Amino acid sequence: MQNDLLRTTGSIRNGEVPALILIVVFAGLLVLPIAVVGIPENYDLSQHLRFARTYFDSIANGTIFPAWAANDNLGFGSIGIRFYPPLTYFPIGFFQLLTGSFYDSLWMSVLFWMIIGSVGMYALAREMMPVWYAFFAAVLYAIVPYHLVQVYQAFLLAEFTASAILPFCFLFALRTVRSGSLSNVTLLAISIALLILSHIPSTMIGSLGLAVFVVALLERGGALRASFRVAFAFALAAAASSFYWVRMVTELGWVKHNSREFYGEGYYNYSTYFFPMFINGGEAYGPRFLWLWDIIILVTIFLIIPAIAVLFIRWRRAEGLSRPMFAFTLTSVFSFFMLSILSAPLWDNVSTLQKLQFPWRWLAVASFAASIIFVMAAQDLFSRSKKLTRPLAYSLAFILTTVLIFDLTQSVIPSAPVPRTEFNKRIETLDNEAGCECWWPVWASKAALERATPVEAGGRPVQISEWSPTRRTFTIADGVETKVRVSTFYYPHWNAKINGSRRKTHPGDDGTIELFMPTGENTVDLEFYEPNAVAFSRYFSPLVWLLMLVLLGIHFRGRLRKSASSGLR
Repeated sequence: MQNDLLRTTGSIRNGEVPALILIVVFAGLLVLPIAVVGIPENYDLSQHLRFARTYFDSIANGTIFPAWAANDNLGFGSIGIRFYPPLTYFPIGFFQLLTGSFYDSLWMSVLFWMIIGSVGMYALAREMMPVWYAFFAAVLYAIVPYHLVQVYQAFLLAEFTASAILPFCFLFALRTVRSGSLSNVTLLAISIALLILSHIPSTMIGSLGLAVFVVALLERGGALRASFRVAFAFALAAAASSFYWVRMVTELGWVKHNSREFYGEGYYNYSTYFFPMFINGGEAYGPRFLWLWDIIILVTIFLIIPAIAVLFIRWRRAEGLSRPMFAFTLTSVFSFFMLSILSAPLWDNVSTLQKLQFPWRWLAVASFAASIIFVMAAQDLFSRSKKLTRPLAYSLAFILTTVLIFDLTQSVIPSAPVPRTEFNKRIETLDNEAGCECWWPVWASKAALERATPVEAGGRPVQISEWSPTRRTFTIADGVETKVRVSTFYYPHWNAKINGSRRKTHPGDDGTIELFMPTGENTVDLEFYEPNAVAFSRYFSPLVWLLMLVLLGIHFRGRLRKSASSGLR
């Protein structure tokens, strides 16, 4: 009787709302240790705080998208916010406004994305299975090892955000291939745009995973039309997110993160992180916890064991796989291939892949795909047995227990949380510490931080009248011709005027702004200007978003009218 209930297609009457409520409650329980005990410690934590604070301060001053992180690196500034996607930091800013606490805004943001991701997985699973199977898929995705490691161990907040959006990308890709309605194409475009705005490596990985998934879904006859619809959604997403990526792409050569130092050498050498990592890990295998990543990948591989069993049974009985299960299985296999040493020749010859830094990032798609095919395989096995047999129950229970034990012992307990009081002190000291060099301009040097005087003018007196995030105005007294050094990292978009006339700036030996100062009293105005392409994209992107919302509005208005007329009949 219970199996019959599980096989019944769900609705609001038979479990939809209770399932969604339970998903929210379960997500809350997973995030509770962060809220109560402390924010997990990791190097990325400080960088996320820097980004979050820059966005919060900028929005408080009336600017939605900051151009320059003025308070970073002892006031010399940084450009990470020009390259790192913004989506992660808007919920943090919203919760900061509500609570006045960065501590609370962080754990609330983690909870927010945990709920979004779990609900997205539920919605995707409901396309193919009954309510409680879909609920099980959502729960499994929430606890899959990489998902919890993202926040409890590595604090990969932006990747966690992207992981919450991925299910929606696959959901609307599935619908777009199946039906091709304009609303599904639009929702796919919105999902991809949000993915782009969350995390670039996850966007690259997710896009390749989506490509494999869509190709596997295509059927003869409608393949060309379906491919065009998906391609149009990607184009629409690119247009909607252009306000972010235009400046990122055009300025990529100006940030240190793009140098080989941060993807091909030392700690960031991508070749160290192929599964199994004990092959290339060497002396770093223990100190860098590379063994932990090997175990995470092995535990995730356990999730596809039921799918292998289903494949074997169907092969023996000459039965075919459903298109969705075949597509998710192929996507999962492709993802595991890309994170394994088998794909090393591909990485070695494609520099764009190398800039992902860590092959294990493919777990974002592998974990997602493995979670859903686990439940699809379980449903297939249950439907064949007609009842829950002991061998089947024990096998599935063993896999789930392995996942839960791993989460508890390797993610949650050893997370080294930072309590609220210590966390608040850390916020106060951010201005007195240098951030990651990867987000410095390529001209910047550590030596600059040793000379913190705002303006040095060769002994000529300086009077500062304005020192805001994107503008510095000061007057230099009469004296001999000299070079003026401003304690701000040089970036080509810093434009200078001396007594109202444009003057050229250039980087000094330590990467700070330098300009030539003639004799006489001179007023200097330094201002950060966005280039025309960036300014244009900031007007263009909102128009695309407005267009997508109008298209959705027309669609749902039509559905409401159709429902109303059906009700009248």
